[in-house]
Amino acid sequence: MCSAPGAGRFEERQVWSLFLQVAGAIAHMHEQRMMHRDIKPANIFIAGNNVLKLGDLGLGRVLSNESVEAFSKVGTPLYMSPEVLHGQGYDFKSDVWSLGCLLYELATLRSPFEGGANQTLYDIFRRINTGEFAPLPDTFSPELRALVSHMLHKDPTSRPSAAQAYDLALAACQALHDRPSGPMMMTKIIDGCKLLGYEAAVHPRPSPAPRPPLARRPSASERPRKRRNRRSSARAAGTPRARGALFHLGRC
Repeated sequence: MCSAPGAGRFEERQVWSLFLQVAGAIAHMHEQRMMHRDIKPANIFIAGNNVLKLGDLGLGRVLSNESVEAFSKVGTPLYMSPEVLHGQGYDFKSDVWSLGCLLYELATLRSPFEGGANQTLYDIFRRINTGEFAPLPDTFSPELRALVSHMLHKDPTSRPSAAQAYDLALAACQALHDRPSGPMMMTKIIDGCKLLGYEAAVHPRPSPAPRPPLARRPSASERPRKRRNRRSSARAAGTPRARGALFHLGRC
């Protein structure tokens, strides 16, 4: 099963959404009294639109109405339940253990009982037998961390059924449905910008009409000179015309 796009982990809403599909498939198998017995990421296939398909039923076992346990020691070591490792009888709760390992790996992208590069089968079996695994980070909700802890409980009777795990995942998905995530909001913003760019290309806005240029104010040298009043000018300067008028008045 591939990881999320990019180097980051899945968001919690994605973890719940993916887990919901697998838990629903396992719950349906258990209703038909069929155990998968090899639940692991390699047996989960991703179709279009992140639809998951649970496959590889080669180790599946149908329990009759008279059978309550199986005893075959089968499965993948990292996802085997403690009761399978001990060779004890086990029932549908063994699948729930493997389902809990898958939920942990969806959240952290690593198996809960995975060690270093030099780990041996003995190291894996010892960690499974003691139930040693690093808790989920506090960035995940208490509901998700609690479900992982209950599904990876050493006592099979303390684990929830696959149907109960499905119901919890369904409630979590419904609660997170109306809460937009950061990447989801960014995607909506980018889509909105693309839509605006498309509309601008299809329906371009008409460009505004050019404004007439502002009239330039003439400089002082370019302004026309004012014409003076002839009468006042003649009186002030004592022109010959004015002197002649005074002379005629004197003769009279």
